[in-house]
Amino acid sequence: MLFRSVTPIEMLTGKIVGLGSVGLLQIAIWLSVGFAGLIYVFALSVNPFLLILSLAYFILGFLLFASMMGAVGAISGSMRESQQLIPIFTFPAIAPMLFMQVLITEPEGTLSMFFSMFPLTSPVAMLIRMGVSDVPLYQIAVSLFILMVSVYFVIIASARLFRVGLLMYGKRPAIGEIVRYMKTGQR
Repeated sequence: MLFRSVTPIEMLTGKIVGLGSVGLLQIAIWLSVGFAGLIYVFALSVNPFLLILSLAYFILGFLLFASMMGAVGAISGSMRESQQLIPIFTFPAIAPMLFMQVLITEPEGTLSMFFSMFPLTSPVAMLIRMGVSDVPLYQIAVSLFILMVSVYFVIIASARLFRVGLLMYGKRPAIGEIVRYMKTGQR
């Protein structure tokens, strides 16, 4: 009944927004308690622009990864199968942490620039770079634009896969079927 009243993109977006709102509320509580304690103990000042950018990168990064995970869950037949596919998407998210020394010592280097512009690594890499150097505003704008465009296309692709997964429940789709349904957007 639910599948007839809403489109797959509305259903997937609703799931992502609901879980994201809970995550944002939890982080807001942690940060407010943490900042209240730090401001009380130390004379700490926080750049509001950096907080706004951190929030923007968190939201866009969450939307990107949540929609990819939704697509993986939709086409996977079981929990075990989806757990085998998840590292493909989570490794790029932690890659900036593995190269943190390079990002800190060479914030304007080629690897740092690549990580800052690549959508899967930009939420973490750009925040690391902004913490250690003054990143030009145009690089922040380009990084956010690439991330927003990526989120848009990944949500559309994930909604198509979500629809295919719902229609083929119990049957594992082949790669050819997935590609064909992604191109047509329907079953």
